[in-house]
Amino acid sequence: MKFMNLKKFLPVVLSVAALPAFADGAGGIDVSSVTALIGTGVAAVALIGAAKMGVNGVIVLWNKVSSALGTR
Repeated sequence: MKFMNLKKFLPVVLSVAALPAFADGAGGIDVSSVTALIGTGVAAVALIGAAKMGVNGVIVLWNKVSSALGTR
């Protein structure tokens, strides 16, 4: 028996497994908790990015000041 390619096999299995979730047809899937979780994750990533940009800004400023004073 030939080995099945996982890249072709996995999407088929996932789509077949997801069919019963859409079989009801009345209303939609409640994703409010997932969207709230993603929203808090985006806020955390933004804070980390802002902190990293602040550190990089201080480094750039320090390099400019030290080169203007001739210490570099």
